[in-house]
Amino acid sequence: GFVATMLVVLAAVFVLVYEQTGSQLRAQTNSDVRGDVTQLAEATRALRAGSPTELARRLEGYVSAQPYSSTSSLLFAIIRRGRAISNHPELLSVDANPDQNETPAEQARETAESRALRTGATGQRTATVPDLGLTRIDEQIVTVSGVRVRLGAGESLGNISRAQRAVARTFLLAGGVGL
Repeated sequence: GFVATMLVVLAAVFVLVYEQTGSQLRAQTNSDVRGDVTQLAEATRALRAGSPTELARRLEGYVSAQPYSSTSSLLFAIIRRGRAISNHPELLSVDANPDQNETPAEQARETAESRALRTGATGQRTATVPDLGLTRIDEQIVTVSGVRVRLGAGESLGNISRAQRAVARTFLLAGGVGL
């Protein structure tokens, strides 16, 4: 009777809170990466450069001044489908040599993921990123001084999974205490 009703209510509340947490964090992540790529595009347009090489050098300076960490955004630029610039060096690497502690198979997978980032659709999407896992990416194409540049920003989706696991642990603990 009563215990069964409480379990049903607890389960319903859990599903609601779990899904709402994920939904709100995904919406915030989408907004963050949209803002980050827009800011990167504005900064890139402001870089007056006389050549693609000069543009690459200036973009590299801008991006490297904003190092990637688990609490900051991933930034990258690809100039004319060639030179790749990122604040996460392995992100766009097409180097077939495995890193330390990586097997050739792992490196081959990361190289394929890097190639997919170089050529995937622009706009927002979820992609598997080397060493980061599932990542929300937003990309756009801009033209600067006659040079086509593919710009992107991203955030790992690991924080959403961690938040949802925390909700699950909290409900399990509360359910155990309540019963």
